[in-house]
Amino acid sequence: MAKTVFILGAGASAEAGAPVMADFLDRAREEWPQEGMAYQPAFKDVFDAISRLQSVHSKATMDFKNIENIFAAFEMARLFGRLGDLKETDVERLVVSIQTLIVRTLERRVLFENHDLISKLFALKAPRPVDWFGRIVALLHSRGDSVAILTFNYDVALDAALASQGIKIDYGLSAAGYLPDTLPLLKLHGSLNFGSCKQCGVVAWSIEDYLKALSLGAFVRPDYLGPSHPGKLRLKIGSEIQHYNHCNDTAGCAPQPVIVPPTWSKGTRYNEIRNVWRHAAGELSEAESVYIIGYSWPNSDEFFHHLYALGTVGPELLLNVVVIDKEASVAKRYYDDLLGQQAQQRFDSFVGNFSVALTQYLLPKLRLDDHAGSFR
Repeated sequence: MAKTVFILGAGASAEAGAPVMADFLDRAREEWPQEGMAYQPAFKDVFDAISRLQSVHSKATMDFKNIENIFAAFEMARLFGRLGDLKETDVERLVVSIQTLIVRTLERRVLFENHDLISKLFALKAPRPVDWFGRIVALLHSRGDSVAILTFNYDVALDAALASQGIKIDYGLSAAGYLPDTLPLLKLHGSLNFGSCKQCGVVAWSIEDYLKALSLGAFVRPDYLGPSHPGKLRLKIGSEIQHYNHCNDTAGCAPQPVIVPPTWSKGTRYNEIRNVWRHAAGELSEAESVYIIGYSWPNSDEFFHHLYALGTVGPELLLNVVVIDKEASVAKRYYDDLLGQQAQQRFDSFVGNFSVALTQYLLPKLRLDDHAGSFR
């Protein structure tokens, strides 16, 4: 188990282009007109359903801008079999539609860098500052520090950043222990590169294997953005997940990647990635330092409260508990509502965005000051 555990939320991917939950739908609406005919119906389904939900506003309150609440509402509508005058089959389709919207919005907004993907297959570079964080993890890894990463994000920017540093990832999908010489990257809400195989359950399409398949021309290539963004591209790993032939099942994976709603209702779909959460609890039980970065701990996610509270039951004393967020109120809420007395005594916080936190706080905190010059 790792002694240093990083917990990442949407704020850690925001500077890479991934929308945070509160403005995700606004960004999706911006991308909607740019989508091809294959995906536009899913966007239309979601926004038409939101319009129907707004009709209940006079009788009940609901945040129609936050995708967490909309995702939860669609899950509840599927449970009830109704949403206004929609047919039950249309309600069932809404959950698939919002998953498609999430996948496509992330794929369109998170831009990677590579000027020649074929001849330089593994030179794919994650957007800054996720690339910087990957380099920090690699520095810790190289000096023998044990590290695990827990993330609530669906995107694959961090996966690419770690792969570019030569770090082998274990996603914790197996009930058994991690594979040798791997670093745990535990994606608690699923991921764009998690596929559902009929024979094997949930499987992860590694960035390395995806790029190999891409080089063989097996499916649609990523979008290069042209002269206005030289060398920039969008990966379509979530949209192409059905092409991941994980085993002898020639049908490949299901067409939708495994992404779990960031709401209370994830409990009904918990079995899909229960091993990930079990490994996460194990990591917290033996952690000496916990860094929570860009995760605002929304009220809808009581799962995290229980993960932290029960996961940290273990023999190790916490030496550091750090909350990094651009809003000072987030750290205060952790201190007041989550941390016990011993953790409060070891508590620290930093107010700022991800890139500032990496260079001004984490590098000195982790005793990596000698490398600061390379983070420009």
